[in-house]
Amino acid sequence: MDSMRCSLLNWAAWARKPKLAPYGLEMAAGSVVSEDLQRKSKILAPNSNYVSSQFSVEDYRAGYPQFSALIAANEHFFISRRFLRLRARVLLAKQDRLFILEGQLDQVDQEETLPLFLGKSRSDKNTQCGSLLAEIELCLADYDSFAASIHHTLSLAPAQPRDVLSLQNWVGGTSSLSRDETAYLNQERELMTLASPNDHAMKKFEDWVEDQFVRHKRGIREV
Repeated sequence: MDSMRCSLLNWAAWARKPKLAPYGLEMAAGSVVSEDLQRKSKILAPNSNYVSSQFSVEDYRAGYPQFSALIAANEHFFISRRFLRLRARVLLAKQDRLFILEGQLDQVDQEETLPLFLGKSRSDKNTQCGSLLAEIELCLADYDSFAASIHHTLSLAPAQPRDVLSLQNWVGGTSSLSRDETAYLNQERELMTLASPNDHAMKKFEDWVEDQFVRHKRGIREV
């Protein structure tokens, strides 16, 4: 069993090598994040042109430079709010605008005195009708684009609690960012991840291996 655990840990370490290990992993387990773990959390230096030299997150200036480097080092840290309530509000407004335009077009059709114009658009001299159709076309394009963006937002996976906790721990541990500007991390039910869904299964396995490592390490300390 011990040999199997070692094999799993070695494999997980290899699989996660390009990424930043979730900050706050051991903190979430009730212990302090080791300095060794922080030193091993490396990312390429900016404008390095793939030079072999690497920088840790701590090598960047405190505040957003460090926070951005932390997020860039692990794609599962690309976490943001969906703003579903605001999206619904804007969608309803766009929908209502189209409803009003639809009513105006119906009224223009009903008030048309020359039936020929209703059956042959090339001969239609009603400028009000043409103006309405042009505005409707623009509003429909905007409405369709916004509806598609909502569909995309709803299709994104929810952020994993352990990733949110990692960012919360980092923000709380550094105290270099405004609380108001990082309060979005407290909106757990509305948070989404921009990470590729293909990585979720792998990440779940890696998280499980990390949990086993933490439990094993705590067991050694207790002995």
